[in-house]
Amino acid sequence: GLPTLKSILTKFDIRVEHHPKAYRNICKNLSINKIRRIFEFIFETYIEKELGNLCQKDSSAWSRELVTVVLDDSVFKQWIQHVEAEFASCYQRFFSGQYHSAVSGFKVLTLGVSIDGVFYPLYMEFIKKDETGKSEKCPKVAVKLLERWANFRDRFRKKGLVLPPLHLSCDNGYSDVALSEKADCVNLIYISVPKKSHCFELNGEKIKLSKAIERFFLPAETLHHEQQADLPMEKRKNFVLRIKANYCCQKNRAVVLLLFRLNGSKKVTAIYCSNNVNIFAKTLRRHWFQRTYIEQF
Repeated sequence: GLPTLKSILTKFDIRVEHHPKAYRNICKNLSINKIRRIFEFIFETYIEKELGNLCQKDSSAWSRELVTVVLDDSVFKQWIQHVEAEFASCYQRFFSGQYHSAVSGFKVLTLGVSIDGVFYPLYMEFIKKDETGKSEKCPKVAVKLLERWANFRDRFRKKGLVLPPLHLSCDNGYSDVALSEKADCVNLIYISVPKKSHCFELNGEKIKLSKAIERFFLPAETLHHEQQADLPMEKRKNFVLRIKANYCCQKNRAVVLLLFRLNGSKKVTAIYCSNNVNIFAKTLRRHWFQRTYIEQF
């Protein structure tokens, strides 16, 4: 409920009328980055408190609270007629998945933490375009956010607290080798979505993911349903297939693939984890689904 700088200062009993010169100086020197840092400092303080409380509890609290780092971008549609120079590189036309077309506005990449079903934003970066209209690559910008996450982790270490390896959930737009490697460096367990046209090495054979679904998932799913045919509907379980493979176009690195259907969908969903091939199917799926909270945010 504090939408203006004046209201924030008043909340802390700093009366603008008592400090007119100081207030004018603040307004004069505020930049887009400084405004962003004000909010990020608030986010950092709150999340640090929440995670600090979990550090004092048993290690099982982290999985029980489903603590997951989430990464996603969104286009905030705007109709600004006169763009200030400071906004010029941020205010562009971007493709929006929400509108299924290019819209004018700001594309913002957000890194946050989901704790017990509540999403808390932490760091934000604008996706910019140059004079030719070429946009920054989202995974490349995301690497910068993970570097800031590493600094955030260091604050806990200086206080004698240790954050366990947390899971990082992101969609197929962030299926990237460099981002995965950076996640590994900052102690995050990377979870993303592969493209079905990509190839994987399974049992020594190179095969497209779409073909692997046809050959391995569909027959096993049919057999699974036949075995459950005599069970009442409420006791039947959805079929999930967990496979270890090598991701060919991503340095042939070892990954664990998880194939399943969402709520009886006709499409088969595939997700993967690259830096923990021993992860359980249930754990992988639960943490990946935490990204839905950033969509709501």
